[in-house]
Amino acid sequence: MGKHSPVAIAPKYMDTFQCIGSGCEENCCHGWQVTIDKQTFKKYRTVEILELHDKLKNMVKISESSTSADSHAHIKLDANGFCPFLDEKNLCEIQGNLGSSYLSKTCQTYPRQHVRKNDEIWLYASLSCPEAARKALLDVDAMSPILVTLPYPNKHAVPIAASFRFSDKSHELLLALSVYIYDVTFSIIRFSKFKSWEAMIVLGLMVQKMNLFLEKHDSGDARALVVERLINFTDSEYLTKAGELAQSIEVKRNKQICLLRGVLHIYFSKHHPRTTFRQTILDAMQGIHFDENDLEGSETRYSEADEKWFTPFDEAHPYLLKNYLLNDIGKNGFPVGKNRGLETEFIDLAVRYSLIKMILIGIAGLKRENFSEADYVRVIYTFSRNIEHNPTFMPELLTLLEQDNLKNIAATTLMMR
Repeated sequence: MGKHSPVAIAPKYMDTFQCIGSGCEENCCHGWQVTIDKQTFKKYRTVEILELHDKLKNMVKISESSTSADSHAHIKLDANGFCPFLDEKNLCEIQGNLGSSYLSKTCQTYPRQHVRKNDEIWLYASLSCPEAARKALLDVDAMSPILVTLPYPNKHAVPIAASFRFSDKSHELLLALSVYIYDVTFSIIRFSKFKSWEAMIVLGLMVQKMNLFLEKHDSGDARALVVERLINFTDSEYLTKAGELAQSIEVKRNKQICLLRGVLHIYFSKHHPRTTFRQTILDAMQGIHFDENDLEGSETRYSEADEKWFTPFDEAHPYLLKNYLLNDIGKNGFPVGKNRGLETEFIDLAVRYSLIKMILIGIAGLKRENFSEADYVRVIYTFSRNIEHNPTFMPELLTLLEQDNLKNIAATTLMMR
């Protein structure tokens, strides 16, 4: 790192995160397509080590449909879905023989994700990495911001995963106010009196209020109205009353069980989960003794697992799910995100949060007094690897929810409570 190395804003956990290599319970070189950027592809053609030269030539193939230099080629996985460049210790032969400079951008950076927000660079990790999940979830202060010097010669060399441009002068009101919405969102999630589900319900209430003005008023009138309501959500007394409203919402266990059953049926019938995620789901289903022919009984057992085992532990460790939410919100650029509108961005987050919470409840029912922080790590990293890294599943699920008139904040509130 030189004197011109760029600096990123990052959550505190990124300062101590590092890959633990063969000590990891997972393998990031299995089950995913490993993309190779054009520059690295050209370097592979110059490798002179005979055995490695032939292997690189045979196993690294140009991606004919790609239009990006960052995904110019890909590594052909073996019959079991593993990268063929793993040695007997599950370490990378390319890095071992040629050094890290020969790794593709994907392999060099994962699970790190560099996000540009205007002229600032932010650094997060994907929690699909078990070690990153441990670092991000288990420390109460893991999401406190720090400055990190990046190992690149200048800011132009930083591999940016996503870029967001905000301006308070933007004609599009959501873009103009997105920084304020982001800051208030963080404040709501962090509010010490809230459990994670209360914070999410209050966040949904805020999104509902914002959306009314974003959709129905011209930007001149709406700006002052939106800012006025955003200020309300920074007041502790107002938040406390909003939390009391969240507490009064009736729990709909039958809807939660039906959602969990439906989502898992869709996922397992159309997608191919990793063994670790499949086992996580089987454990959760065993924890509530889920029975397709006895949904009422399953609902009762789900409630018992929640009230006896999950809720007491979660209330004693509220930072676990809150850290997941804060990392996700930062990494994915909420409220702009994938430019789908404020409500859809929130519903995407709310549905994923609800599914994680439901799976945790099932695991708590199985583990009981042995339910622990390690179970949060396991559920979140396996969920992230299978759901969040699957580019088609969440859009597919949101479409189905819309068809059933469930793609709205009122419906997601019932899922989260």
